[in-house]
Amino acid sequence: MKLLIITGGSRGLGEQICEQAEKENWIVCELSRSGTRDSSTFCDLASGSEGIELACDVISELAADEYEEIRVINNTGTVSPIGPLKTLCDQEIIEGIGTNSTGSVLLLAHILREFETHSCRKIAVQISSGAALNGKAGWAIYCLTKAGMENFIRSIAEEQALEPFPFETAIFDPGVMDTEMQEQIRLSSSDLFPSVQRFIDLKNSGNLRDPRIVATALWNRLGEPVQPAQRISVSELL
Repeated sequence: MKLLIITGGSRGLGEQICEQAEKENWIVCELSRSGTRDSSTFCDLASGSEGIELACDVISELAADEYEEIRVINNTGTVSPIGPLKTLCDQEIIEGIGTNSTGSVLLLAHILREFETHSCRKIAVQISSGAALNGKAGWAIYCLTKAGMENFIRSIAEEQALEPFPFETAIFDPGVMDTEMQEQIRLSSSDLFPSVQRFIDLKNSGNLRDPRIVATALWNRLGEPVQPAQRISVSELL
């Protein structure tokens, strides 16, 4: 019996990862605000304690069983709010950070506690972005949270190295894919996001990757050992 816990698995890359796992008969626990699969639990990780408590209850139930392998993939995220920082209201900033960082940190803390004594292979993966490495005008909150979550995983790797049954850790940069998030980006005005034309050109030239292909490549790579907090780029796999 193998277990996948994934956030943001209702669309795009996350949805395709769920399909990969289900094809291989993994138990899938999908946590999101809009999931419709049998494995989905409606859970807004950015909504505060209520969303986190619901997710933690589900995790606690799963931890009562034993598994051959456990994969935890944090894929939840939003590119909103888009625009110069000075134009964003406080609530937009709080919600952006909450969705991309706060809820995920709280959830992973609970997962590490609940599965601490499980001796099977365990791996925690953060889905990241090139925005973690390069700042972009109009994406201040997105870049902040992606960069922060990468360094967060590096810290977790250091902590897990001291555990008797540690989680492996990895960071995955999937590149630019043909997803709903990309549609949202292309609808941005150049006043809010000066780099918008680049993403329009990528779409028009057919240079957006298929999330199904990216998901398959990642899923297969996770079957192999990784170095602590190893940063894996999709370009290495395809």
